[in-house]
Amino acid sequence: MTTRSFLSCALAGMLLAASSQLTAHHSDSVYFVDDRGDPRGAVKIEGTVSQVRLINPHAEFFVDVMNEDGEVDRWAIESDSWNQLRSFGWNEATIEVGDRIEVIVSMSRFHNTAGRLRDILVHGSGPDESSQLFLEFIPSSESGQWESVLELVQDAPQCEGTVPYDHLGERGEEILVCLALDEQTLETAREEFANRIRIFN
Repeated sequence: MTTRSFLSCALAGMLLAASSQLTAHHSDSVYFVDDRGDPRGAVKIEGTVSQVRLINPHAEFFVDVMNEDGEVDRWAIESDSWNQLRSFGWNEATIEVGDRIEVIVSMSRFHNTAGRLRDILVHGSGPDESSQLFLEFIPSSESGQWESVLELVQDAPQCEGTVPYDHLGERGEEILVCLALDEQTLETAREEFANRIRIFN
């Protein structure tokens, strides 16, 4: 193989690797409707978890959702990397097969049953087990979009084992805040924040 051929192969390999990385770790706006103000930017689905893949660069899970025809659609929900989710307080037991969940997703631009995770409510398995609520939160001094989320964060207990969230110290950083809600607290939150926080609508 000539030097020129070798360099051409090497360059082709580097470009292929770069292309694969860009595809794997993509910008949300390319694949999803990344605007909560758009009707497809904050869609609520409810169902049962059928598969979980806690991987990098994007963790994903699948949800069986009953459609209007009484048939089951399997939704693919993509999220942050597993490393990032762990920093938000997730662990292997946060979402498991069989869990009943409510999810806010930004819809895929290419598939009708796929989306990007925004908020998620994982119901407890019984009345004695608290539900876990993860709310997307982007603190900003210039926007009132997240005031209701901050209000709930300040009132409800954070999930056990998570570092207390400092909304002033972490201003501008997008996170998923984890809150633990018993049955009564969850119902109270639904009433108080209906039409203010999408997952309670």
